[in-house]
Amino acid sequence: MNRGLMFAFAAYGAVFTVIFVFLWMMISRQNRIEKKLEQIKNQLKDRNAG
Repeated sequence: MNRGLMFAFAAYGAVFTVIFVFLWMMISRQNRIEKKLEQIKNQLKDRNAG
């Protein structure tokens, strides 16, 4: 395996790792936002009912 091929493999691996971590962070953030929105909806329901 020559040095250029190893570098290319490492570079692609790093890029895919960064993309994967970024997507995972966005998905977890989305889930947190949805939970918060659900809490706010429930608070508004409770306020309107009471």
